[in-house]
Amino acid sequence: MTQVTPQAFEISPEQVPSLKQEPERGELSGYLEQAGLVYFPTSPVELPSPEDVLFLRDVTPEYHKRKNISYYPTAKRVNGMGGTQELRDRAARILSGHHERVEAFLTQVLPTFANNWTSGTCSLRAFEEKDRAIDERKKSDLVHIDAGAYGATRGDSILRFLTNIDPEGERVWRVKGTVNELVDRYGEELGMRDQQLLREGPLDKLRHGLVSGLSTIYPLARSLDSSPYDRAMRRIHNHMKADREFQSSPDGAAELRFRSGSAWIVFADRTGHSCTSGRLCLIDTFIIRRASFKHGELSPYEILRRFSAGSNS
Repeated sequence: MTQVTPQAFEISPEQVPSLKQEPERGELSGYLEQAGLVYFPTSPVELPSPEDVLFLRDVTPEYHKRKNISYYPTAKRVNGMGGTQELRDRAARILSGHHERVEAFLTQVLPTFANNWTSGTCSLRAFEEKDRAIDERKKSDLVHIDAGAYGATRGDSILRFLTNIDPEGERVWRVKGTVNELVDRYGEELGMRDQQLLREGPLDKLRHGLVSGLSTIYPLARSLDSSPYDRAMRRIHNHMKADREFQSSPDGAAELRFRSGSAWIVFADRTGHSCTSGRLCLIDTFIIRRASFKHGELSPYEILRRFSAGSNS
């Protein structure tokens, strides 16, 4: 099967002010909904200070406890980092400040998406991604679509704003395939021609209710949630990474190079992507409600729903 190559739309610093105007905002959101990627050669959001960047680069790697160090705004805390309280407080200050600036920018240029969204984490990727010695299903240098952000999205979509803050190097992506083509490629093999695929059972509803209640006290408990939709997307994610032919084939693949100080936006559950090299990246995540989309038929949920019902995705 021929895979579609996701396209990148570049926005210069001179064009950024116009994004706050209604026609351009609509064009930007529509482009993202169609699995496009929006690239800013110069980040439209102020970066952390040089001193803070050096702290993230030189100090935090020693204290990583997970793949990422992440700031959770609802909990107002950093997760995945050890060390002293002073070090964790500094990391929290840097990441929370950056997340607030990203959130303010996206609220201006993508106001429809910002309506009732979930403002998620600001995560630091401090290590070189190429050949990173972690579990294959967690590796970023294999092409994948994201799934199950914070446990369950229940059909909402995962928008990410990424910033290359490495003062010395590029961050290189390989993009290949959109969720539409990927469902067509793997759906039959994964048994997704099933009208019950997205139907939530009593256990799903019970778990969701319990997690929702617990998360009001302990926000990180949201990661315990799940849904049939999120499990289906996770199966595609895992299968893509294990498919050696798909990973190695140049069909539909393109390389994107993001220079130091640049930023880009993408629906990470719609665009097949990998990071083949690069370190020191900030990733801000927002969960966008399905009701906010102008082109709802392009959402992963609707694509899976049509496929499970026997229609072409």
